[in-house]
Amino acid sequence: MVWENLVLLVFVLSILVVIFSISKGLNIAVALTLAFIIYSVLVLGPKTVESILATLSFDTLNTLLSLVFAMFLAELYKGLEVSNDVVKALESLSPRAASILVPMLLGLIPMPGGAYISATMVDPVHRSLGLAAEEKTFINFWFRHIWAATWPLYQAIILARAILNKSVSEIFSYTWIITIAMVLAGYIISYPLLKRRSYNERTTGDHRKLVHLWPFAVLAVLALATPLPLPVAVLVTIIFMVAVYRPSKQHLRKALIYALNPTFIALITVSLMFSNSIKISGLAEILVGKLSGLDILAVVLIPFSIMIATGVEFTFVALAFPAILPLLHGHNITLAFLGGVAGAMLSPSHACLVLSANYFKSPLKKVYRYTIPATVLTMIIVVIYTLIV
Repeated sequence: MVWENLVLLVFVLSILVVIFSISKGLNIAVALTLAFIIYSVLVLGPKTVESILATLSFDTLNTLLSLVFAMFLAELYKGLEVSNDVVKALESLSPRAASILVPMLLGLIPMPGGAYISATMVDPVHRSLGLAAEEKTFINFWFRHIWAATWPLYQAIILARAILNKSVSEIFSYTWIITIAMVLAGYIISYPLLKRRSYNERTTGDHRKLVHLWPFAVLAVLALATPLPLPVAVLVTIIFMVAVYRPSKQHLRKALIYALNPTFIALITVSLMFSNSIKISGLAEILVGKLSGLDILAVVLIPFSIMIATGVEFTFVALAFPAILPLLHGHNITLAFLGGVAGAMLSPSHACLVLSANYFKSPLKKVYRYTIPATVLTMIIVVIYTLIV
């Protein structure tokens, strides 16, 4: 009993180290490495080497390749002129629709602080609609993140594949309802804001340019409807894009530099090491024993709390999933992702929220007038779904 309490105490300490370090501006990879060292050395001692060696596996290589290829694809598409054409095409169809669809589609290109990019691109539409600063911030921030629990390019999905030992399609089968719920909740909250606005300008654009969304359709089919491993699915999509758009060597070099960002590679590697340490230490079994009868609360609140505290979108997978792994089955997977995503949408330290609010010059407290009810509504929809299905 004393040992179990000590393991739990050290785990909480390691999480607090991550939270404190990030709040002080320390690189997230360094913060997670410190937490891994503290937990592993204090709990495992010499067995720490075992958790490191266990990371030298095909699964780790598969996960790292998925990350590198995903980031390469995102940066490659972002730099293509056709990405701007797609945005203009959406604006020409309907400014009201574009105000939602632009951040939604740009959300398919995950990147740190990406809501700032979508904010700059959708701002002319929002201005034409006369939206208030907090309304602009909410719509941009919310709809950019609807894919966080489902889209295979997101780091949380890439990491969850390794920790849960499930394919992208298997994870999607549990989490699709979160994306649907976020769209419904976001639309319900946004509709009154957009309905009462009249737009005074219409952007010219060719709606046929929407055909340039095809890379995402290809990736979705390959990742979700075929048995191809995720890195292969992403790589095939990249090959098609290069063949069709013939990007310059400079463009390819820029995408490669972005994809080989050492911080993200270190993050995934250390996260998997931390996961191995948690498995070897038996923390998951200890938590399950301590939380007996509270399974549902645990799978929601632990990821939610970690995300609220850190604001870094994939930490709920990296830190919470290994600790509650025995509980992650069936709808508990859905609820664990729900807790993490809800925490991400409400965390005051979420970079996308902060950057988006700063760009539109909106106080965060005004944005929460919309994000809180939208998050609560999302959670209600998903919970109802898990109860009736």
